[in-house]
Amino acid sequence: MLALCLQRPLEWQGMLERYSRAPRCHRTDHSRGVRQELLAPERVRQMATEIQASYVERVRKIAARAETLPREIQELDARIARLP
Repeated sequence: MLALCLQRPLEWQGMLERYSRAPRCHRTDHSRGVRQELLAPERVRQMATEIQASYVERVRKIAARAETLPREIQELDARIARLP
């Protein structure tokens, strides 16, 4: 859901504006439908998959950065050792 919200911020903003102007009875009916849609097993599976993929990508980037740091430190140490 978060990924969807971040991908389509303007679309969500328009939906929120329309929602806030609607009568209360329409808002509760709409929110029930949204809640049911969000809790649907297929939607939950899709969201879990997206979150897991995002987490794996983030961990991969952190690991890649951790590997490059020691190399950069070694290069700096070598440069310092060469200074007169």
